[in-house]
Amino acid sequence: MIKAVIITAAGSSSRMKGKGKKELKLIKGRTVLERAVLPFVLSEQFDHICVTYPEGKKEEMEKALHRINFPISYIQGGDSRQSSVYNALVTLKDLKSDLVLIHDGARPHISEKLIDRVLEGTIQRGNSTPVTGSISAMKILNPLGDIVQHLVRSSTVSAQTPQGFSYPEILEAHEKARIDKKVFIDDSEIWSSYIGPSHTVEGDPENTKITYPEDLKVK
Repeated sequence: MIKAVIITAAGSSSRMKGKGKKELKLIKGRTVLERAVLPFVLSEQFDHICVTYPEGKKEEMEKALHRINFPISYIQGGDSRQSSVYNALVTLKDLKSDLVLIHDGARPHISEKLIDRVLEGTIQRGNSTPVTGSISAMKILNPLGDIVQHLVRSSTVSAQTPQGFSYPEILEAHEKARIDKKVFIDDSEIWSSYIGPSHTVEGDPENTKITYPEDLKVK
């Protein structure tokens, strides 16, 4: 079974308030991107890694990962996360991958245990998304900012990455989304819209995403 990983790092980091690209920031001597990639390498379960990058940033991405001795390809992203993932999926055709895990390059606190859970869930059920339970009371607002629906907290979760998929089916789902010109929040939504139910595994509260400069502070 050929297993690949896509690391998404082609975003603009617009919420970093002008402090640069978040995947290239340092946490204890390693870039956020290196910390997001390294656990997949150390797990010794994958054959190839694709890293997406924004136009003009390839060399910086390669520099950020220069200490990792592993087959990594760098794919220029598109104008959205969805289109960047699609570009990487198309690249994986040549590798004849059986499954792929898709992970945010801005999630540097991922553990090998979480990778194992997602991988096992994907092998068993064809897809797998890690989730954590909601802590706050979840609401739905109207355009005026008024609460229009109070959700049952025990029925709501937060989805994380990596999300795992059977490769041929997730590529098919992305191709259909492009034809339909539909935009989705993440890959699990694309899967459930075109292929079938999105299965879940236990997520990790420590697997947080770097979004704002203050997220870089070591806990």
